[in-house]
Amino acid sequence: MKRWQIILRKVLLVMVSITGIAAFVVLLTSAIKKQEEIYCVGININIDYESGLSFITKKEIADKVMYISGDSLQRKKIATLNLQAIETLLEKQPYIDSVEVYFNQQLQLMVKVKQKRPILRIINNDGVSYYLSDKAETMPLSDSFTPRVPVVVGFVQKYTDAKRDSVTRLGLWKLITTIEKDTFLNALTDHVNVLENGEIELIPMMGNFTILFGKPQLKTSDKLKNIKTFYKEALPRVGWEKYKSINVKFENQVVCVKRERMDSIKVEMIN
Repeated sequence: MKRWQIILRKVLLVMVSITGIAAFVVLLTSAIKKQEEIYCVGININIDYESGLSFITKKEIADKVMYISGDSLQRKKIATLNLQAIETLLEKQPYIDSVEVYFNQQLQLMVKVKQKRPILRIINNDGVSYYLSDKAETMPLSDSFTPRVPVVVGFVQKYTDAKRDSVTRLGLWKLITTIEKDTFLNALTDHVNVLENGEIELIPMMGNFTILFGKPQLKTSDKLKNIKTFYKEALPRVGWEKYKSINVKFENQVVCVKRERMDSIKVEMIN
């Protein structure tokens, strides 16, 4: 092949490449302009009400989205909506755990909301009340919805206070999350009383007695195992009204106080 033919071939290849790039840029620009002219047809909000929680309403979510978008979503250009900003705003709400925001094929703005799940309610001696979630996060009370969860009363300070009380809260969280996993114990637990020394008493739904649990963060699973064994093996033999109090603070044993004579007896537990 002659030299001029090689040069011509190279020139043609360069021109074809440039033409292809130019065509791609034109198509991309056209697509971007077309995308900028696409309008939102509305909003579709999904909240996990099947979880049994009703802290927030679809209207409240729609109002928040409208607030950040600056106007109604109907016939609003999709390119002008900041989906990340919408997610960030909604996730700052006290009852929302996570949010997913996107457009579906029908050009609807989809908003999927998962609510925080409270596992206990704290009412301290100062009258301050709030929830603790399954992720150990604090949640304010709601004017419109009250979940059915164990109630903790006593010496638990407001959650922004002393470090000791933060430790107590985490211990309570560990205790309740462990109880939740056991159907038998979960059905029996009514409320919890936090004593001034940081130890706790369990108040069961059945039986006219209290259970001195000790520090909630220490040997939680072992203590609950002892309680469960006592319920299943000891109480059916002696009756539910015999004891005034049950103490599971000590390792591998349950200490009971009889109601009639207030005698203290020690019952060794079988591992």
